[in-house]
Amino acid sequence: MNNRDRFIRLCLLASLLLPACATQTAAGTGQQSPPAAAPTRRPLNRRGTLQANGQLVPNLSANLSFGMGGEVAEVLGAEGNPVKAGDVIARLRGDALQAAVAQAEAGVAEAKARLALLPQQIANAEAELRAAQARLAGSRASGANQAELLAAEAALADAQFRQVRAQAEYDSIVQQGQLGPTEEEARRVLEQATRDVQIAQARLSELGPGSADGRASSAQAAAANAAIFAAQTRLDQLKAEASGEAVGAPTAAVQKAEAALLAARAALAKTELRAPFDGTIAQVNLQAGQQVSANTKAVVLADFSSWQIVTDDLNEFDIPAVTVGQPALVTLNALPDLNLTGEVQSIGLFFQDTGTRATYPISIKLANSDPRLRWGMTAIVTFEQPAD
Repeated sequence: MNNRDRFIRLCLLASLLLPACATQTAAGTGQQSPPAAAPTRRPLNRRGTLQANGQLVPNLSANLSFGMGGEVAEVLGAEGNPVKAGDVIARLRGDALQAAVAQAEAGVAEAKARLALLPQQIANAEAELRAAQARLAGSRASGANQAELLAAEAALADAQFRQVRAQAEYDSIVQQGQLGPTEEEARRVLEQATRDVQIAQARLSELGPGSADGRASSAQAAAANAAIFAAQTRLDQLKAEASGEAVGAPTAAVQKAEAALLAARAALAKTELRAPFDGTIAQVNLQAGQQVSANTKAVVLADFSSWQIVTDDLNEFDIPAVTVGQPALVTLNALPDLNLTGEVQSIGLFFQDTGTRATYPISIKLANSDPRLRWGMTAIVTFEQPAD
């Protein structure tokens, strides 16, 4: 090998070793790989406009689901069917819930019927009270002490009535555990009422006539007093029920029954899938006999009368060139001959992280439509820029 060949081989060996040495030197000094390139401003086209990729979606759409799980009883709507707000699209089996609604309706009817009887019952009690008072007035005792006897009988009836009231008040306070001054005062009133009854009974005994007619008259008066007490107690109870103050009053019973009916109807309503707005059924994921879970997407509903384009590829440098209300031109990739116009409806305030850059979603509401439009079509959006 001559000197020329030896020189050529040395040059080739050096060219192979230099890149490896450079790599080892960088690793040995702790140098990091260069950072990823930051997002740059999207270049404007020749007309001075900004463009973005987008997708066609209805202005109004919803994924519908049942409020409970169960077996699908019937599917009333098919894909492509128009529906009105409130229309039932599908139902779950709900025999037990329907029975609960019927039972609750019967409870409301019964409670209302009881409430409707109250006025007549009050009128009857008032009539009974007047009749008892009339019988007491007609039971006259013979002899010079007639006026005193009548007064004593009335005093006894009044004392007995106050004693019953005091006893009821004292029992209520004890049941509620209101001890101390409240219980002591109620007990004092009851003791006084008891003494008044004893005094009235003693007074009536002193004035009682000795003849047979007198004794009969006294018995009639006592019976009349008892009837007066019973009629007055009944009347007070009915009036308390009418005002809602009594426990189990018909007014409260009606309210409770109506609340139970509302709850039963709300539970039954969960078995029905209803349209929340006027639209067209875009997708049905149900069939009769199928078991579904609550909140599982069952039907997709959309209003195809108006459309929008949504974009998600404008980065931080692009977004300042877009404003709400800005006009835009839309070209669908599948329908390049169709010219659509619109304006920016909204600009996302929060970014979407794509892994390499932050982008901001934009919605463009279209001003015109076409029967060939389909959900999900891709589009190119051109944002017109104002002239300088």
